[in-house]
Amino acid sequence: SSFILTGGNITVPCHYHRMFKDNVKYWCKGRSWTFCKVMASTNPKWKTGRMLITDSPEELVFTVTMSNLQETDTDKYWCALKVGGIDKPDVKVSLSLKELSGEEGGSIRVQCVYSDPLRDKAKWWCRSGDWHSCQTQTETSQNASVVIKDDKSGVFNVTIRKLERKDSGWYWCSVGDLQAPVHINVIQRPTTHRNITDLWKERWLTW
Repeated sequence: SSFILTGGNITVPCHYHRMFKDNVKYWCKGRSWTFCKVMASTNPKWKTGRMLITDSPEELVFTVTMSNLQETDTDKYWCALKVGGIDKPDVKVSLSLKELSGEEGGSIRVQCVYSDPLRDKAKWWCRSGDWHSCQTQTETSQNASVVIKDDKSGVFNVTIRKLERKDSGWYWCSVGDLQAPVHINVIQRPTTHRNITDLWKERWLTW
């Protein structure tokens, strides 16, 4: 299921080409690019409120942190930049958040939904903030810890195997110009208790 994690925070990475490293970047809210509302900007005069935008030109990425999330924050957002006085949309972000939990050593499956016009677009699975982590279906094998399958039916599945605690965090389903954030929480496997027969044997051997 998808929902907003009310009261929580989310950090969105927006990657851009090196030719735009000195341009003003901003974060825009709205289902249509034409009528979206600017929520944060790297313009020094901009007041951000619950939105914090930070540009890292050396990494060619700017990040937007939204704090104290509310139900009303559910919407489409755009990473954008200003080019020669013209606002240029970069990528669309769907802020309908999904959270999944799994146990250490186990596996978890993420369903990434997309619309029919995006059927033939490349599907990507990325760890938030790590552009080099992105994987697509052609790069995964059945023996990989991450397996991506797309049957062109409107959903591509990402299976993460042999979960470790370090796998917890934010990820992205990405199709075409649309990104959808997913939070994964890896919980510690419950301690297994030895049964009473094993305990009795240990006690007998120590007498």
